[in-house]
Amino acid sequence: MRIFLTVICLCYSALCYFQMKEIAADAEVAEERRVVHLSVDDVEAFFDLIRHEEQFPSLFDHPFFGYLKKLHEKNGMKVTLYTYETLGTDSLRSVPSRYRKELRDNAGWLKIGFHWPHPEFKEGISAESFRRSYENVNEAICDMADSTLLAPALRLHYFYGPDSLLRSVEKWPVLLTADDEHRPSYDLSPSLRERLNRSGSIQSGSRRYVKTDMRIEGHLNMRHRLRALGHPDTLVIFTHEWALTPQPMKRVAATLIYNRRLQCSALNRRNLELTLRWLGEHKYDYTFL
Repeated sequence: MRIFLTVICLCYSALCYFQMKEIAADAEVAEERRVVHLSVDDVEAFFDLIRHEEQFPSLFDHPFFGYLKKLHEKNGMKVTLYTYETLGTDSLRSVPSRYRKELRDNAGWLKIGFHWPHPEFKEGISAESFRRSYENVNEAICDMADSTLLAPALRLHYFYGPDSLLRSVEKWPVLLTADDEHRPSYDLSPSLRERLNRSGSIQSGSRRYVKTDMRIEGHLNMRHRLRALGHPDTLVIFTHEWALTPQPMKRVAATLIYNRRLQCSALNRRNLELTLRWLGEHKYDYTFL
């Protein structure tokens, strides 16, 4: 099994090499620069900082944050991280103050936003609990550094947000909708989703909804997937922290055998790096919307 997986990884590395060359060859010179919103969902790394502060004297000693900073320094990447109020018994408010200066200093390319009260998802959360959790996360983010860290655009867990929940928050930022045009998003009716899929963004009442174009993980031929996007003025691309986190070989093999998908962090990180290269070649600027 290990030999089998090694062969697959070598083949994929070769594929990525040629995709890199083709991405550069495909690049066009744009008269006007375009914008891209890049984000990571399900971010639990903040809770590692709480539980293992002694292991991470610097924020960027943590493997996840260190990886993001390398991508920023290499590609100029800007990214939004969507996280939770609590994980187990730990609260986002408990992120150690030792990271405050680094977070402030890097707020130009790093934002943080509310994703859900906790990783476990259940429909039927009360509007009051939802509102309180949203406010607690925003306050925790401001305590971690200041308001410059707050993300102006949010993606909620499973794109869930009926009107009863959304109305509990007086002023919403931009909401990022599903990357699948057939998947329900928040309180949007089928007719509004159809309008959104045609135009890429819509205004409904006081809220602005922006379509998510692509998720990074799981693509074996990233060049083909990027070409399929075309070259719109605005792109919204996302991935998940778990997709970028190294996994045991047994788990990679199980996913390949039972789900018939090659789902491993090496693949997903390579896809992300190919995407950043493609964005640079096609003159995209990063935006927080």
